[in-house]
Amino acid sequence: MIIFKKDQEIFRQGDRGDTAYIIESGQILIYLTKDKEEIPLALMGPGEIFGEMSLLDNQARSASARAIEEAKLNPVTRDQVM
Repeated sequence: MIIFKKDQEIFRQGDRGDTAYIIESGQILIYLTKDKEEIPLALMGPGEIFGEMSLLDNQARSASARAIEEAKLNPVTRDQVM
């Protein structure tokens, strides 16, 4: 389990996608950045998974993720799903 503090970035748009996360507690904001402006896409909470598409297709992250409150996340790596 990994703990992210409030406002801590989990990953950024364009980063290598090598880990997905299952939310144990807390809330995560998924967003795009365009022209230095954040565009919210989803607010996710306990029991939800995010980051899985980059993990599966081995592409760069298409969005960013940030904890909007302290969050406990369970990482899922490519080795665990392949």
